[in-house]
Amino acid sequence: MGLFTMIFYLALAGIVAETAVKLIRGHPAKKNDMKALQTRVDELEQRMGDCLVELDDTRTALAEEVSWRTELEERLDFTERMLASGREARPSGPEE
Repeated sequence: MGLFTMIFYLALAGIVAETAVKLIRGHPAKKNDMKALQTRVDELEQRMGDCLVELDDTRTALAEEVSWRTELEERLDFTERMLASGREARPSGPEE
């Protein structure tokens, strides 16, 4: 083996070793990216939690509105029946 070949293999081994160390430890730029991504994920989870709370509140309010509407419909039906029965009870002849 010549001197040039030994230097080439030594440089190649250094490159491979440096790459292996970066892969094992993780590249510093990747760590910063991971921190930024984790921060973003945490923010999105918080927003999603807030949206779920708001959705639950909206569902509760809607259920209350539906209940109130149903009660009003029942009252209206009762009032209509009372008015209709009052008309039927009156005499149909001319008033004197």
